[in-house]
Amino acid sequence: MALGAVLAPPDAVATTAIARRIGLPRRIVNILEGESLVNDATAIVMLRTAIVAIADSVSVWEAGGSLLVSTLGDVLRWKVMRGRS
Repeated sequence: MALGAVLAPPDAVATTAIARRIGLPRRIVNILEGESLVNDATAIVMLRTAIVAIADSVSVWEAGGSLLVSTLGDVLRWKVMRGRS
């Protein structure tokens, strides 16, 4: 599970570059960027949960809370970066 969490998430920059190159509308590109950030947050939580599960026990509530915090942080970062361009 830890290896999958490290290898699975796509790169938001690559997604954006490909979408723009093939001429997708800006709105679709924004949706893809946001979805990619949620994938990143999920991968971070999955990796952390897998590592903790190896050494100790982990609860569903702890993993869910971590996912919520990571997702909100990524969304805020995306909004700030989007406002700069």
